[in-house]
Amino acid sequence: PLRPYLGDATCLLIAPDGALNIIPFAALIDETGNYVAARYEISYLTSGRDLLSFGSTPVARGGVVVVANPDYGPSRQNSAQPSSATQLESFPALAGTAEEGSALKTLLKVDAESLLPQGKATEARFKALHGPHVLHVATHGFFLPDESPSAEAKSTGENPLLRSGLAL
Repeated sequence: PLRPYLGDATCLLIAPDGALNIIPFAALIDETGNYVAARYEISYLTSGRDLLSFGSTPVARGGVVVVANPDYGPSRQNSAQPSSATQLESFPALAGTAEEGSALKTLLKVDAESLLPQGKATEARFKALHGPHVLHVATHGFFLPDESPSAEAKSTGENPLLRSGLAL
């Protein structure tokens, strides 16, 4: 039903919201039986704010930064977090990523200040980064268990991705 409003457009900018994020718009079939991607170039936007930078080329302000084999320290519990978040165990070291960091240092010509292993991989150093050309972070991912598998939670369409994260 939107086709008459698209005119001669060949590019679609789509900012899906909520459950629409899981629809592969390019794989939809039009009224002639063809994929939408055959007729339109599709660009996905996170929000309308993405239009402000559309067409501009981002400028990297730094080189390559590699975070490898970080020291996660002891497990900490934060009482302000939901009960399931306080159940996170400490993350074990990622010793194999030390080799990965070393290999990337050589391959990508990373200088000593831009390779952040173990104790150098601090929150302060990470937050001080400003637009590196490449940021490689070797870390753990996690997924929190459901707090309650209630029918109400399922019917509201809770996004399970909100229960996942990266250990930083």
